[in-house]
Amino acid sequence: MWTAFRDALSGYVARRVSVTEDVEDILQDIFIRIHTGAAAIREADKVKSWVFGLARRAIADHYRATYRKPSQSSIDQEDEDRLGVVESEISLEEYEGEHGVHEEVLSWLEPMIKRLPETYGSALRLSDIEGKSQAQVAEELGISYTAAKSRVQRARKLLGKVLTDCCDVEFGSQGDVVEYRERNKRC
Repeated sequence: MWTAFRDALSGYVARRVSVTEDVEDILQDIFIRIHTGAAAIREADKVKSWVFGLARRAIADHYRATYRKPSQSSIDQEDEDRLGVVESEISLEEYEGEHGVHEEVLSWLEPMIKRLPETYGSALRLSDIEGKSQAQVAEELGISYTAAKSRVQRARKLLGKVLTDCCDVEFGSQGDVVEYRERNKRC
């Protein structure tokens, strides 16, 4: 399986991660995920979507681990009060390595999907994380195509609300995230 997908996965990861060493690390992580989960595959026609689903999750995990907001342990509550710190704007200069704001925000989506009611979260996960068509979502969930389409649309709206409750997000002309500001410190 690894031999069949290595080149395609390498290109897929390299288009989403700019640091060559990170690409290799993520590919190794994907290989481990393939190795540990391959026994669970029952249908050969779903292997490709399963492998690329693993790749998407590995990339998101990489960004989550690498670009998590640093701890503010050096500033205690007394210092915040004295300095008048009310809401911190997240600056990418705090993070090491190369990445974009868009990729960072994308890495939050899967954990945010987990906050949705299961009915909607499972439909959105299958459609937007695993890349399945809405017809495949309907089949897998045992619902009609119309119901699957409706659930995915509703889930996207709910996810948008979760995101905007957490942060103010600014989108560029191409629809990519160009800036965000933390709105809720509990997110």
